[in-house]
Order: sequence, then C-alpha cells, then structure tokens
Amino acid sequence: GKRYKDFPNIVWAFGNDYDKTSWSVHSIDAVVIAVAEGIRSQDQNHLVTIELGSPVANQRFGQSSSTDDKRWRHVLGLNWGYTYLPTYATAKLEWQDPSIPIMPYVLGESGYENETWSGVEGTPKTCRRENWCSIIGGGLAGLIYGDYYIWLFFSGGVWQENLNSPGAIQTGYVRAFLEGLNWRDLKPDHSHKFCTAGYGTEFENLASPSTRNASGQSYISVDGYAPAAITGDGTLGVVYVQNSTTLTIDMSKMSGDVTARWYDPTNNTYSSIGEYDHSGMIQFTSPAANSAGDQDFVLLLTSKKAR
Repeated sequence: GKRYKDFPNIVWAFGNDYDKTSWSVHSIDAVVIAVAEGIRSQDQNHLVTIELGSPVANQRFGQSSSTDDKRWRHVLGLNWGYTYLPTYATAKLEWQDPSIPIMPYVLGESGYENETWSGVEGTPKTCRRENWCSIIGGGLAGLIYGDYYIWLFFSGGVWQENLNSPGAIQTGYVRAFLEGLNWRDLKPDHSHKFCTAGYGTEFENLASPSTRNASGQSYISVDGYAPAAITGDGTLGVVYVQNSTTLTIDMSKMSGDVTARWYDPTNNTYSSIGEYDHSGMIQFTSPAANSAGDQDFVLLLTSKKAR
C-alpha cells in the first residue's frame, strides 16, 4: 500500500473467482481480509474491491457481488459484480438491498468476447447486452470488458489484433453515449412508472444452478427485458431494448419539451424520432435492425428544462 499509494491509476482488486468454499471459511477469509486491511492502512487514495464466486450452493457460474461476503464490507470502496446471468438482475439486487453500504457498483466480469463459457456465447451482441443492461439497470460505476484472445495473450499477434475487436469498440461506445449526459443522476425504473409497457419479462432466477434454461440456451441469449432509467428532474430518460419492441413511455415523468432519438450501439449513431410534450403516454417502436443486423437499440429522451 505504501509503495503504490501515490500512483494515479490503482484499484486494489482481490479474489478473482474466489469460490465460496474458500470465502465462507472464516480462517481462510480472514487472511485475505488482513492483506486488504494492511494495504488500506497505508493507502487511503485508492478503491478496494473483491471478486467473489457465487454465494449460491452448487452454482458454479451465476452471479455475485463483493458485498455478499459481509466480512469485507468495512474495507470495500467498490462493489464488483460478477455474473453470467442477465446483468441487470444483479445490479438491481445490489440497488435494492438496504443492508448493503452505499458504494459504486461496477460490472467486473461477465461473458467474454470470443469465448463461450458455461453456455454464454462470446459474441459482440452478448457483450452489448451485458454492458447496457448493467449500466441502465443500476451499474453506473462502469464495466470491465474481457476477450478470450487478450486474457490468454495469444501469440503471433493475435491478442494485439483483438484489441480492436467489435466487442471492444462497441464497449467504448457506452462511454461515448454517456459523456455529455447527466448520467450520474439516472435511477433505474424498477417500478415501471417511466417505461410502463413493452419492456418484456424480467429475469429473476438468480439462484439458478445453471446459466442455461431447460432447452440449453443461455439465459442471456434469450433474455428480452428492456431496462430503463430516468433522472429525478426528468431531463434524461433511457431504455435499452434487446429485441424489437414497442415501448410505452409516461411522458409526464419527463420535464419540458422532450427530444426523442434512437441510438445504435453498434456504430455510435443516432436517428431522430421527434419532439414531444411532457404529457400523456407515447409509444416508441424500435427500428427493425441496427448496423450489425441485430435488434438492440437505446431509446434516448432528453429535455433542457427541469421541473
């Protein structure tokens, strides 16, 4: 901690698939916590976090967050989400649990691009689903992108070539979209008072022992839920649609005259929908296909006038 305390780019991350068979044993967990406490005693400048394995018995791959191990909560500054299930579900769990200390939540690990792991297909589309569902679902602190060829450092220039893979580039578009928006004040629309219809069925089976359904498909690949978020002053609202749908938006939750646009998360472009008053229920039908031939889009509603 003393050695690195003045470096500007450090996050102290412990664990890494820290299985419950280890972290549930106090004598083992105490040793790792002691290391974190020692570093923290010398370095108050950087965040401390941990990636845990699933807290659910017999769930080899599923979901967890740093706060699942309550013994770590006093040293944490960042809540690391780990999930191979629909990512908005874990973010929602952390958002709504009043026992969890308030801290930034980041999607630390989900499916990697170019790697099919536990049934989760490593496609750019999967990466987009994971990223956008977490961000709009409440994980506004950010996300970490992974690629099979990069984390294994494939030789012959392969890992370098994948630094600019479609999934990597499209992950960067998440930041490009948020910059310039009042994203820090977004709150997930868990109660569906903003997006009232067309959002689909929410995945809730976080205790599932498998990442796949009875047909062998990953829950992420068949998920169609559309998470939404809105700021308290009604100047910004966003919805991520995974499949073509018609959303119903309660425009009274917005403020002032509202500008509506569709954002294509595959090429970082916008298409205009129109201008609307902040009253009544308005339906928005998503475009048929984005530039990659998939159906996911982001509905962006902005207003310059606060209530």
